[in-house]
Amino acid sequence: MRWTRSKALLGLASLRWTACWRHSGYSPTPSTIPVVVKHAQTRLRIYDAEPDDESDSQAVGTVVAKVADDGNLYGDVEGVRLVAGSDSQKGFIIVSCQGVSAYSVYRRAPPHEYVTTFTLVEASDGKVNAVSNTDGVAAVGTALSPEFPFGIIATHDDANQLPNGSTSNLASFKMTSLSKILGAQQLKQLRLLDDVDADWDPRTSARHGKYHHGQLVDPSVDRPSSSSPVHTGR
Repeated sequence: MRWTRSKALLGLASLRWTACWRHSGYSPTPSTIPVVVKHAQTRLRIYDAEPDDESDSQAVGTVVAKVADDGNLYGDVEGVRLVAGSDSQKGFIIVSCQGVSAYSVYRRAPPHEYVTTFTLVEASDGKVNAVSNTDGVAAVGTALSPEFPFGIIATHDDANQLPNGSTSNLASFKMTSLSKILGAQQLKQLRLLDDVDADWDPRTSARHGKYHHGQLVDPSVDRPSSSSPVHTGR
């Protein structure tokens, strides 16, 4: 993206590619694009996303997992999200598996090791129901508040069952602390939260400017310096 002479923000295409048909979702980073692809078999692929790299122009990609291949990915695969680490060797890919209302987790770095599969169950007080027939998933791995010290994951819940036993006509979205998932007791020995960058700041543009107090500013205009460090988005 760049600023025009009229101070408008212009987006320019830097990469075009064609994936296999019926892809369900994607989660880009500066170097790779994890993409959920649905065709003969449901699978998770990763494509090179460097604008000047033509080696992957035919969108062959790298297959990370396939349904029924090793028992770690379940159909119907619907959504994918990347949680950034402090560098390209850290972080996680979270995949939504609608058929079992669960989410599979893989490491961001090759060979993209499978980590775990989790689901969201009913709250102990019964006020929040379990996730069912889940579709998309979104997540960010950065410190947001004391309740979300390593970020948050938002999951789609198709059948929102209410405390009175009825079911809402509307779908809902469940918000869960990422630390409760990657830092769960069953996974403590893996120290997964060490690979989440709690200082990651998505409000950064290294090439065409940066955010200042929530506003994307023209890099040609002098701005007062901030005592807070600027973190390059990954």
